[in-house]
Amino acid sequence: MKREFLKSLGVDGLTDDIIQKIMTEHGTTVEANKKAHEQAIAAAHAERDARPNITTASWEAAQGDLSLARESLKSFEGIDVNALQADLSAAQRAMEESAAQQAKQTSAMAVELLLREKLATETFTSNYARNGVFADLKGKVAYEPGEDGAIGTITGFDDAIAEIRESNPTAFAVSDATPPKPKAEGKQHKSGGDYPPKKREIPLLI
Repeated sequence: MKREFLKSLGVDGLTDDIIQKIMTEHGTTVEANKKAHEQAIAAAHAERDARPNITTASWEAAQGDLSLARESLKSFEGIDVNALQADLSAAQRAMEESAAQQAKQTSAMAVELLLREKLATETFTSNYARNGVFADLKGKVAYEPGEDGAIGTITGFDDAIAEIRESNPTAFAVSDATPPKPKAEGKQHKSGGDYPPKKREIPLLI
């Protein structure tokens, strides 16, 4: 932009002082744009210089990688991605359900083992009574898994065994009971004589 161009516009009030300010501002803008342009060119050159030199060997290697990628893509032709995702989701759910079932079975086995250890000191009137108490206890105690593969513990055993002992006392053998006295051999005659009575000889009358 030149001064003569501004003067030729014939704008009223456009004095030399105003023209000077316009020229100064225009010069500042031009210099800023020029500097920005030079910086962009320098950055482009730096990016170009940072790129590795392309040789015949690198080009052939790149072509080989591209061929492998295309072959890999061909192996997925005809595959329903949505169906594959659904199968993977179903397999994941099956694995989670299996793990949960395995954990449940492991907990049940641990409870049975811990209960058998605690019942080892109890005496029962029969195996049937023992099995009944054992089954009843499994529904009353709570299992707390151990850490780092430890078997864990059960809680509520003392209260449960006390409740069962109270509700079903005949299942437990009483160790301190006085044994019944043995019955005397033979029977006593009510009259106090021997029973059966001894044979007596009766004289024969002629």
